[in-house]
Amino acid sequence: MADSIVTIGELKKRVEKFRDEREWRKYHKPKDLAVSIAIEAGELMEFFQWKSDAEVQAALANPEKREEFCDEL
Repeated sequence: MADSIVTIGELKKRVEKFRDEREWRKYHKPKDLAVSIAIEAGELMEFFQWKSDAEVQAALANPEKREEFCDEL
């Protein structure tokens, strides 16, 4: 699945399905989404914090670290 091409429309359907399965529609207001995006982006940036480019590449080459990164992404 990770290597297949996914359209924006398919991603939207997946996100909506994920949201609806959890009954989160009530939380999907512009302010709440903007705050959540900023928080998640900060968590993703932690993966890169204080690492050189070489350290990032080494981490991404490590299957366990790569999985952690992909889970956060």
